Amino acid sequence: MIREKIISIIALVLEKKESEISLESNNSNLDNWGSVQNLFISSDIENEFGIDLSPDDISNFNSVLEIEKIIKKHKTQ
Repeated sequence: MIREKIISIIALVLEKKESEISLESNNSNLDNWGSVQNLFISSDIENEFGIDLSPDDISNFNSVLEIEKIIKKHKTQ
């Protein structure tokens, strides 16, 4: 469920189809995933999951897998 929401958010921000986003997707293999998009993604993640991300968390938002790990870390705190 977390992963699906992450993929949905990334697809929306990057204007991609959800089918184009996978667990292996990252800021190197997806067009338009830059620092500005990272801010939009992180804001949407905070709102969707009700968490507060640190600047370090946001700077590590470089892949679907890493975002998932960060969300799980916050959900267990």
